[in-house]
Amino acid sequence: MSLVFQRVMAALCAAMVLASPGAVRAQAVPEGLIVVYGALSPTREGDVDRREQIYFSIPADTADRVFVRLFDPEIFGHDDFTYGGPADSETTFRVFGGEGAFTAADRPEVVADRARAPRERPAFPVTGPGQVLMERVYGSDRSSDGRWVTLGAVRARQGEQVGDRAHFRIDVEGTKGNDGNGFSIGVSRARDRDRAPEGLEIFAYQPTIRWTAAGTATRVGFTGTGGPYTVQSFDAANGDLSVVTDYADLPVAVSGQDFWTVDRIETDDTNLALSLSGGFESL
Repeated sequence: MSLVFQRVMAALCAAMVLASPGAVRAQAVPEGLIVVYGALSPTREGDVDRREQIYFSIPADTADRVFVRLFDPEIFGHDDFTYGGPADSETTFRVFGGEGAFTAADRPEVVADRARAPRERPAFPVTGPGQVLMERVYGSDRSSDGRWVTLGAVRARQGEQVGDRAHFRIDVEGTKGNDGNGFSIGVSRARDRDRAPEGLEIFAYQPTIRWTAAGTATRVGFTGTGGPYTVQSFDAANGDLSVVTDYADLPVAVSGQDFWTVDRIETDDTNLALSLSGGFESL
């Protein structure tokens, strides 16, 4: 990792929680903490697939269109991690709707303790399941650095209809280069400001996230239906990881660089969060 990254960030990891049997609600996506690395980056940077899948849903009877907004989507400057310059890197954002966009999409898989990530390059582009509603590629153009931009608008009828909700999936691919792109995603009733639609939910099942080296721990919330829970983390740099309940912090075994660590947590609580802090990164 670069010296700047080491000073500012303690670690980057992919983390997921699996219930027994699979009855855990997806993690909420913390603002400003999502990272995707380019297809040529090694997995020791902490990104196992160089892809992020972020979901959002709105009530199916929502009449007005909603806008998908991106914060800092390019690879330049603010919260991005470049190696030798960002000119060779690109990140692709796609919004999917229609049949299968949510129900047929990939879900986290159980991994073995101390397993390594696959070494082969990711197979891009990913064009399904579901229908591509919009797509945009960002390189190193600094005009969006540290700013919110609007990707486009969708209507509830374009999402996958599941019960009384319309579901969409945002796929983010590090399609070129080896740099890390830190970004955020929002959904708004307004094109140029943050006005969340009534009943909006944004979540991810296996986010690649980062956290600061000092100060308050980063928390990623999730809702379960009773344990036990299996916690899987990748490349967490031997930081401090715990499952936070309403009454206690339950310590979790944490991964080192470039491998998975798996632990099992016993709790009947359902209002939970993963807490992450500390750790190291190698130059």
